Amino acid sequence: EKYPNSTFSRQITAGSQKMTKDREIEAHNFYAEAYKTFDSKNYNKALKDLEFGLTEYIGSSIEDKMAMLRLLTLSKTNQKEVYLIGINDFLRSYPTSDLTPAVKQMMEKLK
Repeated sequence: EKYPNSTFSRQITAGSQKMTKDREIEAHNFYAEAYKTFDSKNYNKALKDLEFGLTEYIGSSIEDKMAMLRLLTLSKTNQKEVYLIGINDFLRSYPTSDLTPAVKQMMEKLK
């Protein structure tokens, strides 16, 4: 309730979805569109889309990339507290991600 966009909350909401090949393709296409939205500087829409995508495509091979793009989007908005929560959530949720070192650098910049 307090952190509706946390990985734990998304997992409870999403339940146990099976990630089929078709769903994986959908996730990749969704990410590409979300990135275009981010790249066009439409941060509010990108954030809304990514929060939906992180719930809809939980367990996809690019879930960590969606979470990272969400962090980058949050960094462009003035939501420092939500951004910090997102960084901590990423580090707990994706400790083996190739993106973890970059997220740790984001944390250092905040200090």
